[in-house]
Amino acid sequence: MVDPEYYKENRGEIDKIANEEGYRIVIIPDDEKELYPSNFLALHDGRMVMIDAPKTYGEIVKVIGQDKATQVIKLDSSLEENLKLGGGIRCMTALTHPLISLLQVMGYGYDEISALISFKFFT
Repeated sequence: MVDPEYYKENRGEIDKIANEEGYRIVIIPDDEKELYPSNFLALHDGRMVMIDAPKTYGEIVKVIGQDKATQVIKLDSSLEENLKLGGGIRCMTALTHPLISLLQVMGYGYDEISALISFKFFT
């Protein structure tokens, strides 16, 4: 995922790296960039946790397909809460990332982890 303004400024280099590495690019819609969806949290088994940005998620589905999109855990958020905390989900979970990994190793399911790790937890 890439911010639309950053992509415009660096398209050549981004496309080159994407082609060399086999990445597919999802450009974040302008009206969702302040939700910081590109600042997602990657889990060790290939799943990702991201802020619920519906248009960006729609673009992800287009790029990776609906079956793989089930690997995306979306957390409710509001612009006001993001701005209060100063970043996206990866920044906000810097202290909880080890907790998420531990819960996974202990056998907790993603629904249980999602219920524990919500923005209400941080406010």
